[in-house]
Amino acid sequence: MSDSSSVASQQKQRSSTSVASSQPSNKQQSAISDETQPSTTKQQLQPTSAQLSIGEVADRLGLSVHSLRFYEREGLMLTLKVSRDGGGRRRYSEVDVEWLRICICLRASGMPIAQIRRFADLVRLGPGNEHERLAILKEHQQRVVDQMQHLNECLDVITNKANVYENYISSSLRDS
Repeated sequence: MSDSSSVASQQKQRSSTSVASSQPSNKQQSAISDETQPSTTKQQLQPTSAQLSIGEVADRLGLSVHSLRFYEREGLMLTLKVSRDGGGRRRYSEVDVEWLRICICLRASGMPIAQIRRFADLVRLGPGNEHERLAILKEHQQRVVDQMQHLNECLDVITNKANVYENYISSSLRDS
């Protein structure tokens, strides 16, 4: 093989790699499907030609565009770079939206960004690290259960105190 054809081959390989880095690989696609399987079917998560703008995704998820950019900047997306159109505008797939739903749920329930990033890293790596993913989820699940128990105790105190005031007001009105 001549040097010029070798260089051309390497350049072609590099350019196809850079395009592929903005789209989930088959391994990542499988990992995404596995992650979202309980709420969606694999068929629903197959890449589609429909690409959504950052505004459309923000509206769909109830987030600001700044929050979406934050998720990307923090390395929480399944691809290291969100795909872009010819004008450089972000374009999101349905897979991206489903993954963001998972991230939003984890964050809303108190999972630290670093832990969500670690979870995303593991999913990006594909099969073979399910035990570590499960450990992350189980640890967080226990924190959420503990927090819910504490909040239920707080709710009981608040409910009892509200009952005291309702009874007081009710008896005051009867006595007047």
